[in-house]
Amino acid sequence: MAVLACPPPTPPSSPPGLSDGDGSSHGGQVNSSGAAAARLSGRPGPGIVGGTSTRGRAAVFPPRAARFPPVSARGGEEIGGLDAARGEDDMAQLRTPLDAKRFAAGLTWKDYMAQMGDTRARTEDNYQKAVLTEEERRFFSGLGQVRYALMLAENWCGDVHRNSPVLARIVEALPACDLRVLFRDQNLDLTDCFLNNGYRSIPVLVFYDKDWNELGRWIERPAAATQRMLGIRAKTLDAAPPDQQDAAMTEFRKQFQAAYDTAPDKSLWRDAVREVRQVLETRLGLATKK
Repeated sequence: MAVLACPPPTPPSSPPGLSDGDGSSHGGQVNSSGAAAARLSGRPGPGIVGGTSTRGRAAVFPPRAARFPPVSARGGEEIGGLDAARGEDDMAQLRTPLDAKRFAAGLTWKDYMAQMGDTRARTEDNYQKAVLTEEERRFFSGLGQVRYALMLAENWCGDVHRNSPVLARIVEALPACDLRVLFRDQNLDLTDCFLNNGYRSIPVLVFYDKDWNELGRWIERPAAATQRMLGIRAKTLDAAPPDQQDAAMTEFRKQFQAAYDTAPDKSLWRDAVREVRQVLETRLGLATKK
């Protein structure tokens, strides 16, 4: 394993906008009002970071994965976390403690779903809904360069329930890509190579080629979903008195899931697909060929 040259140790686990979860980090119990309020104190910002330099690699080869500088809290102005104004020289190089053995020890998507317990049903439901369009499948099916996909997740996280299914759909459409899921809290040395504004946001999806060069990453939720989330939060959690935070959290989760379910053409999932697509198009040099 390579020595990390990563961001500061023990960063907060809550993401910039909101990590509503669906219970505590111990899996499944609803937080008390105070705990719920504390978890909602993060600053808003897009939850996406994409791409690496051409030098980025995991530790199985000369290991230098890249991380973008922190994404500013601009409410989704950066699509896919990929800022065209940033060059390679602006990206901090760091070593990722990932090798083929550690990757292989992760769970397949099927095995990850099987162990989820009481959060499995909602994740499976989103998996059934988050189907790629024919055009999206056709695009990803042409990316034979992508060979490995690493997902960092936790069973309790609401963003994992909502967004990991469409990420799994994307990987399934790739013709030669193997997906493995690792638990964030059991792999903090790896997680801290993929921070989002200094937070350990999840889900994280990182793509690699056959030589373990990193091709890009996507984190947490699409920027449009962050904007939708902030609007829902203002009407529920932010408006509720302290003694009604638990009920407000329940209503928040209900409305935020409904935003995914009822958006025209499942647009929030489409936004996630579009952001991942832009990351890979840019990294693989496909964007200029249109």
